[in-house]
Amino acid sequence: MILWRPSQNACRAGRYVWAMHAKYYTRFILRAGEPGCADEYTGVVELNQPANSVLDPQEIEAILARNFKVEANAVELLNWSRVH
Repeated sequence: MILWRPSQNACRAGRYVWAMHAKYYTRFILRAGEPGCADEYTGVVELNQPANSVLDPQEIEAILARNFKVEANAVELLNWSRVH
């Protein structure tokens, strides 16, 4: 599951500089498809957000929903913590 895409990059003397990516352990429920059916997902996701940025649960659910191409209300975040 890819939840990020490369952000800006700068090229200097043949070197590429990429934004730091933050890794998070996540656990969420995805309610897509038949009513009453849901799938639970767990794992590590990587975002191209600055390391010191704080995302609220609605932003995280929206990011996950975009990845699965569903509405944000189809995702219920259960756990989200930074992996150091």
